[in-house]
Amino acid sequence: NWITRFLNRHPILVARFASRKDRQRAYASNPHTIQTDFQKLGKVMRARRFSDKAITNIDEKGFVMGISPRTKVVTRRGKKNPRIKQDGKREFIPALEEVSADGFVFTPYLIGKGSVHIFGWYKNVGGEDQNARRAVSPKGWTDSKIGYYWLTNVYDPISKAHCPGEPRLLILDGHVSHINYKFLTFCEANDIVVFCLPLHSTHVLQPLDVALFAPLQLAYRQAIEDYFLTTAIGINRDLFFPLYKETHQQAYTLRNITVAFKNAELYHSTPALY
Repeated sequence: NWITRFLNRHPILVARFASRKDRQRAYASNPHTIQTDFQKLGKVMRARRFSDKAITNIDEKGFVMGISPRTKVVTRRGKKNPRIKQDGKREFIPALEEVSADGFVFTPYLIGKGSVHIFGWYKNVGGEDQNARRAVSPKGWTDSKIGYYWLTNVYDPISKAHCPGEPRLLILDGHVSHINYKFLTFCEANDIVVFCLPLHSTHVLQPLDVALFAPLQLAYRQAIEDYFLTTAIGINRDLFFPLYKETHQQAYTLRNITVAFKNAELYHSTPALY
């Protein structure tokens, strides 16, 4: 057909299946759409001269507790749809993840669905893991109360110790848990500059989304698969926390964090950051 002949005449061209992108995300990815935001950010960056260790990105990442990834196995020829076991538990555990541009990883803040903490959830947690922050929420998601606690008890003291006396830049999305009067008033009083990413743009502008959440999710799913090769015990919260810690350390390496910040379109659009 004519398409084949056309491609044969132009060897630099090739046919590929195109993946879909939501209309809002496509619009937000247009540099002209977000140019005004970055002009304002560039002025602040040049005026305040934030160091890499003072630039932090925060976002929420969710984990489905007992779902393993699809994987390739060796089986008898002719056998269709081979099966491997998984827990199947679909309890959702969100985590507030934070990293700085110099490669520093903040204490994770895990959120479980519930109204009170139960001792059995943490029976496998000990040593330095006890410093990890955990919260409960009636719906299992972060809210303005949890966001403010994270700001005042996790981010503020840790970032002050990491970059003492410096102004700080906090990059985040527009979720109500951190874009509210109480949250922003505390930031203003403590020399924290908040940059809210444009709507529907986090997939290209946010370092955590660009290069960190994918390897984190992959490492967690692989850990779940390896776990079920050795035991028949299902996944629950007391087993989730050790697995999460292991995968967190695998994904959040200095190299991955550095690549995430340098590859985010945010930093190409704002030369003052690098």
